[in-house]
Amino acid sequence: MIRITVFLTLLISVMPIHAESELRVSLLPQELAVSSSLGAIEIDGVGSVRLTAQKNGNQVIVHAEGPDGKVIGRAESIVGLRDTPIYVKTSKGLEKITIYWGTE
Repeated sequence: MIRITVFLTLLISVMPIHAESELRVSLLPQELAVSSSLGAIEIDGVGSVRLTAQKNGNQVIVHAEGPDGKVIGRAESIVGLRDTPIYVKTSKGLEKITIYWGTE
């Protein structure tokens, strides 16, 4: 976990953050199934990005997949938080997507 956090911190400090988007979902993290689709969001330079999440105990893992199905972003969080940020790699740098739980 520390290795992932350090890598993400280094990646964020090296790549410019291009823009910020948000996705509001009706689910709360504690309601997640083995794999739950959160929806899709249109990102400049990438296209449609599909977000999925899964719960493992108190841990929430979110994946962002590009139009080709490849994972272009990953985030870890814990159950009980109101939002989860995830960074996706675009042609212009990183874009932050903030997922707001239980708000749709």
